[in-house]
Amino acid sequence: MSTDPLRGDVVVSVFEAGAESFEPQTTAAIAETLDEPRERVADVLATLAERGEVESKSVGETQIWWLAQPSERRTATGDLQPEQRRRLDLFENIQDVANVGAWEYDIEADEGWGTDEVLRIHGVDSDAHVSPAESIEFYHPDDRPVIREAFERAVEDREPYDLELRLIGADGIHRWVRTRGQPQFEDGEAVRVHGTIQDITDRKDREQERQRKEAFLSNIQEIAHIGGWEVSLGSETLQWTEELYHIHGVGPDYEPTIEEAIAFYHPDDRETVRDSWDRLLSDGEQFDLELRIVRADGEVRWVRTMGDTWLDESGEMVGARGVFQDITDRKQRDQELETERRFIQQALDALDDIFYVLDTDGTLRRWNEQAHEALAYTESDFADANAVDFFPEDEHETVLDGIETVLLDGDATIEADLLTADGERRPYEYKGTRLTDRDGNTTGIVGIGRDVTARLERERRFRALVEGSNDIISVVDTEGVYRYQSPSVERILGYDPEERVGHAVVEYIHPDDRETVSDRFEKWQTDSSVDGTITYRIRHADGSWRWMEARGNQQLDNPAVEGYVINSRDVTERKRRDRELRLRSRVLEEAPVGISITDHSQADNPLVYVNQQFVDLTGYSREEATGRNCRFLQGEATEPGPVAEIRQGIDDDSAVSVELRNYRNDGTEFWNHLDVAPVEDESGVVGNYVGFQRDVTARKERERALEKRERILRELHTATREFYPPASETEIAEFLVEFVETGFEFEYVSVKQFDEQAGVLQPTARSSAVDGRRVVGPVEPGTNPIWEVYRHGTSRLFDGDTLTEFDSLDTLTNQMLVVPIGDFGVLVTFTTGDSEFDDVDTDLIEVVATNAESAFQRLRSDSVRTELVDELSTQQTRVTELRSVIAAIQSIQRRLAGSESRDALEAGVCEELCETDPVDFVWVGRPLSDDTNLKPTAWAGDGSAYLDSVETGTADELVPAQRAAAGRSAYCHNNISSLVVEECWAKEALSAGFQSVVSVPLVYDDVLYGVLTAHSQENDAFNQMYEHLFADVASLLVNYSRLLEHRFDASPQEFTELEFELSDPTYPLQRLAGNTESKIRFDTVAENMTDEIRVIGTVLDGSPEQVCAAVSSVTSILDAQLFGDNDQISLTIQKPFLASVVGKHRGKLIHAVSDESETRFQVHLPKTTSKRPLLDSLSSRYREIEPVAHRQIDTSRLSGMQQVASILTDRQYEILNAAYHGGYYETPRQVTGEDLAESFDISSPAIYNHLQSAHRKLLETVMRTASDISDEREGLDS
Repeated sequence: MSTDPLRGDVVVSVFEAGAESFEPQTTAAIAETLDEPRERVADVLATLAERGEVESKSVGETQIWWLAQPSERRTATGDLQPEQRRRLDLFENIQDVANVGAWEYDIEADEGWGTDEVLRIHGVDSDAHVSPAESIEFYHPDDRPVIREAFERAVEDREPYDLELRLIGADGIHRWVRTRGQPQFEDGEAVRVHGTIQDITDRKDREQERQRKEAFLSNIQEIAHIGGWEVSLGSETLQWTEELYHIHGVGPDYEPTIEEAIAFYHPDDRETVRDSWDRLLSDGEQFDLELRIVRADGEVRWVRTMGDTWLDESGEMVGARGVFQDITDRKQRDQELETERRFIQQALDALDDIFYVLDTDGTLRRWNEQAHEALAYTESDFADANAVDFFPEDEHETVLDGIETVLLDGDATIEADLLTADGERRPYEYKGTRLTDRDGNTTGIVGIGRDVTARLERERRFRALVEGSNDIISVVDTEGVYRYQSPSVERILGYDPEERVGHAVVEYIHPDDRETVSDRFEKWQTDSSVDGTITYRIRHADGSWRWMEARGNQQLDNPAVEGYVINSRDVTERKRRDRELRLRSRVLEEAPVGISITDHSQADNPLVYVNQQFVDLTGYSREEATGRNCRFLQGEATEPGPVAEIRQGIDDDSAVSVELRNYRNDGTEFWNHLDVAPVEDESGVVGNYVGFQRDVTARKERERALEKRERILRELHTATREFYPPASETEIAEFLVEFVETGFEFEYVSVKQFDEQAGVLQPTARSSAVDGRRVVGPVEPGTNPIWEVYRHGTSRLFDGDTLTEFDSLDTLTNQMLVVPIGDFGVLVTFTTGDSEFDDVDTDLIEVVATNAESAFQRLRSDSVRTELVDELSTQQTRVTELRSVIAAIQSIQRRLAGSESRDALEAGVCEELCETDPVDFVWVGRPLSDDTNLKPTAWAGDGSAYLDSVETGTADELVPAQRAAAGRSAYCHNNISSLVVEECWAKEALSAGFQSVVSVPLVYDDVLYGVLTAHSQENDAFNQMYEHLFADVASLLVNYSRLLEHRFDASPQEFTELEFELSDPTYPLQRLAGNTESKIRFDTVAENMTDEIRVIGTVLDGSPEQVCAAVSSVTSILDAQLFGDNDQISLTIQKPFLASVVGKHRGKLIHAVSDESETRFQVHLPKTTSKRPLLDSLSSRYREIEPVAHRQIDTSRLSGMQQVASILTDRQYEILNAAYHGGYYETPRQVTGEDLAESFDISSPAIYNHLQSAHRKLLETVMRTASDISDEREGLDS
């Protein structure tokens, strides 16, 4: 690019280089050609314009320039030359007329311009500027990708484009446009794109309207199955519309000829269509034909084809045109209508009745064949005749009235005689209905005439039957009202036949029967299949009630009846007889005894009736019992005597009463008390026998049982008197077996006594007859049924399936009875075969067993007296030992009370225990590194050398003291010799002369303080009494040791401060802090209860309200409340709690803070107090606890609340701490004395007393400290 000034002639040369010097160019295009900056080119162009060498025009923001003609060709006014103006005007006119605008886009400059028409199409002002990017945004959103892609291909791939798209102008108007683009290249590079845009909205609208109309026409043709055709004579071509292709069943690409079109017609119709076509062409004769075609698929269709000539403007025929319609559906309907018409006429002709149609004036218009056959009139007789002409004159008025009624009311029914052709009168019933057209106008009458000669004859006969009937014949309408009563009503019920007509039937029916009759009548009306027979009571004219049985018959369709015909019969007498029969039958059926009746007139006098009680008694059904002689009840055990008495009574026609064994249907036996009596008929001849059966088996069994009971009791009394007194329990058992076996005749009897040593029921006596058979042996405690009888003391009978519980029983066993003999054992007896125990057997055996129990008790009482003497001697010895133990306890208590140290305590206990008789050596050991590592700290007696083996014991085998320590429970063994082979320590102990040992752990709060062990040189030295002694001594030793610690540490000057880190989520404050994401500090214990502890804490980080609300998530925290106004809370916590655990071991929880992950706390423990119990207790309660600091401090070094805690009682410290942290000393007070009293559950004066005492101690301490400081200063000054 040159730096020399740009000359105007250089710029002009750019225009002159073009094909036409006036071809417009943009500033950017000229600058690109000259390779000059646009600003320099614009300045030169402006100078040239001033000189008139170039002219320009603004199009939006783009300036367009063209070269002016030389000055000699310009007009005085400086306008364009005529040729230039003509061309420019032509260009602008083309835009206006064709709605076409031109545009150009400079690729490098990224600028474009367009004509006014372009701006108009985009809906913007003529002075506006639309960039290429903006112009794309004017297109419809769905079309923007299309125009963008086309423009990019034009630039990149040299592809011109021609598109029709939608555009939305700035004015909101939607337009269709045709946009075209052509790229221009220089040196193979695209430099610009120019093109046109044309508004084609009107053309698009016309196309859419044309498409809509074409679619509409196509739809109409498809719906109506109508198409059009056209034949041009000049070209002899045939054109079809789309629907004709569908009708002929061919595709749209089919090109028919005239001959092919004619060939589609049915072979029988082709000649017709060909003749019509020829006449159309030759004579111009139109045609309108309905013919058949055969479609391409072979289907035959009916079509209507019409054709006419096609004339040009001069009237000359140039072809033919027509329409073509598929009328197959219509043809089918026409055929169906014709078929239906013929069917109706044939149906009318088949009627037995006369069918007729009349005009409104009565003229006969239609009739069926029956009219000719019945009346013998000809077709001409009926033609145009009036209906009344076929009736006698005396019937004319009736007929005319009937016609008038039908025309007015719509229908009517009349009866009138009809005249036949030969003058005969025949009775007919006529039913007529009014005919109307579709508009509802009356057009005539249609009706049926029926010959009623036969019906009238039936009615005549019916009246004759009704009037002579013994039953009441009634006609009742649908409302239940009498419309007719036969004459017999007067004879049966005392009413005149006309008296009840018009009255409701229910008026005469008994009130209790009205609902039943009404319900049956309603059901009968809706369902004719319902039984129409009903029995009810009706009132007689004299006021009495008569039973009637009525049957109904529906005759609603019978014009002579039009109701229900009811036939009623008086059944009062029958009802009375039925009641008597039912009463007799009920008496027989409900009798409490079996009743049977025989028919003596039949062979073998069979049963003809048995009642239900007979069926229940014998088990035979009525069908099984009747028809047979009653001897089927007899069986094997039936005695012949009673049977003979029955036969003799029947032979003598006399009554008989006997008792005999009979058998039920299932074969079981029963005792029958039978009474038989003869029954005479009206003539006095015995025709039947009646029998009464009663089951007296129970009475017979009672009588037999009483006899057996008396016999057994007599034998028992005699045998018992001869037997007593018994020498031994075995003798009692043997006597019992022998007596039951002999007296009851049982095959097997056994007595099983309770063996106190073995703890089982042992057989002591049994029947000798069962030797060699399997019987029940010893019975052990548990689920054995025999043991259950012994345990509960209740007899039990085993049979059937229950016997399968005993594997050892003989297979012949039928029943087994087990009876308890008090606490001494049981009596077992069997039955075999078919024999069974009865209630008497059970009762008597229980009496025998009770008698045996008394014998065992008397024998046992003698033995007990002997044992009591021995026991008294033993008790005397025990009393002596007990006195020794009590003396030892008292001595130990005195020694404990006077001891000043734990060592002294333990030594004193050992010395005192050695003074008791069985103890030869006693020692106390304390745990070192672990519970089983014991160090002897005190001992007494002979055996100190044995302690060496205790200290050198191995971990694999524990001595008794170590066992007691490890198990936290006492260990005692009274026969060390028996352990020598199994345990090494036993050999050492035996070597030291020891035979018995007892070890008791010293435990408090599950912490081992030591083990107390005693040895004896005697076997069985330490009985239960001595075990209790050592347990009590161990408890005293632990408690006194703890008291000593408290006594000497009441005001300790030195403490051990232990600091721990706890990460156990079971600690309630840590879990609460974790659940609420807070930090909680333990301040003090407010109240120490039996199972609970209430503490005061401070929420250091978090919301106290949120912490209180979250306590339900921690089960060991029972309650939470806000305390004071300093973020303090009061928590009630279930024990054990950290503060209470520390306090048990003489420690004090000084400080504790819990957050989400851990709890850090400090504990003060008196220096003289062992740390090990506290550490063991904390380790056993909390899984993750670590000691992190161990410091020795004294009260002189304590500061603040720590020093306060050392000089106050626990209660004073707790209350003072709560008052301080709660804001009691703030102004104004944030917690009052009443609040503190309520919190600690004590009175307000008690709170004030504790606070005053605490204040006094604090002031004394302060004043004493101040005095000491003053004395020290004075000493320094001196």
